[in-house]
Amino acid sequence: MRQGLVSAAIAIGLLWSTAMTATVDVQPELLRSALRYRQALTFLKNHPQQQQLMVMALTSAETRVTDPSALATAYTQAGLVAASLLRSDTSYVWDGSQWTGSSRTTYGYDAGNHQTSQVYQTFTGSEWINYFQTLSTYDGNGRLSTDTMEQWQSNAWVYQSVSTYTYDGSGNLSQIVSQDWSGSQWTNGTIVTFTYTGGRVATALTEMWSSGNWVNWGLSTYTYDVSGHLTQLLGQTWQSDAWVNQSLTTSTYNGSGDETESVDQIWQSDAWVNMTKHDYAYDGSHQQILDVTSTWFTVMWMAITNDTMKYAGGQMTEKVTVNVLANSVSRTQYSYDTDGNRVLALTEDWDMIGSQWTNAARDVWVYSAAVVSCCVGMRGNVNQAGIIDISDLTGLISYLTGAGYVLPCPEAANVNGAGIVDLSDLTGLISYLTGAGYIPPNCP
Repeated sequence: MRQGLVSAAIAIGLLWSTAMTATVDVQPELLRSALRYRQALTFLKNHPQQQQLMVMALTSAETRVTDPSALATAYTQAGLVAASLLRSDTSYVWDGSQWTGSSRTTYGYDAGNHQTSQVYQTFTGSEWINYFQTLSTYDGNGRLSTDTMEQWQSNAWVYQSVSTYTYDGSGNLSQIVSQDWSGSQWTNGTIVTFTYTGGRVATALTEMWSSGNWVNWGLSTYTYDVSGHLTQLLGQTWQSDAWVNQSLTTSTYNGSGDETESVDQIWQSDAWVNMTKHDYAYDGSHQQILDVTSTWFTVMWMAITNDTMKYAGGQMTEKVTVNVLANSVSRTQYSYDTDGNRVLALTEDWDMIGSQWTNAARDVWVYSAAVVSCCVGMRGNVNQAGIIDISDLTGLISYLTGAGYVLPCPEAANVNGAGIVDLSDLTGLISYLTGAGYIPPNCP
């Protein structure tokens, strides 16, 4: 049991560290935090009370952003092609004389630049040891289809959980079904169903598999202002055949749409009780330069931490954290490559006796160039003229009959996405052009 709790602590730490640092491009960050949320649920499957807390964390952690609809949109953007692909993220700690490895995550991608693997390792002092990995698959439209989490046991990867994603007709994520590995087969675990209003997430219903049936477990309800900003996030759990309040996050914004305050409360004795509060400030470019975290003490708010941020060229270059309770100060300085990717984060603690900064932790990110595909948009633009029409059909026929046409982009000519250009692609293209009902999938 002790190892299970340690595993859970690591997974939960990953969840919170990822979710709470999402600032600019929130969709990929939310996707990763959602994956880690489900990993944490798997580690906690023998601890029901902690699992219930994690269900509430799904909403409270992943929606501390202006527009929580990004939570669902993240899944459809999982295959977003960037100029660079993150290959590894390695964390080090300072042992007093040198940097020592702590944890490392490596990433793999398919030919379409979709992230297909994520391997998390820990450092034993002499070597990196596998801990868990997530393997992902995608549908024909480049949307996340499944992700399978495996844990390293006895020098082999062992199934832990699998999540399957479905989408509605508008392309919104509609459902996540998660299953656990029993040792011989997949067994139902949780199902999360999303509803939308005006293109934004309205509710997220979590059900648990119990005695052969799906039963209510958690419900998150989202409220927005007229500008579409999230103003309230209500978390409830199912108890005695009724929804019972559990948590409430209330956010306020300035006239520019920047979130200025966020208050977290829990339901106790039929009333909302203050827990934590964040106060934010921004510069003229709407970049967050201040985050004051406070905790409620009986009758008043007391500041616990104070984060101040600096930027250059739109990128955060430094964050200084003052911990009031611990009477400590730390700073993290960030470096970037020429493509704008963050490559280094150096964290130092202030030595009050020696009046100097001392090493504490370091994170290093490594990237590679993304593969640029000639296929853009919907498959079938055989001649790469920018529009799918009869000329594409003519070119494909010429190629398939050996009449001499050379495909400028074989991937675009692979109309059905099966991996080879053959008569089935011709059939599909004819069906699409004649309006017979076939819709070619999108390029990777």
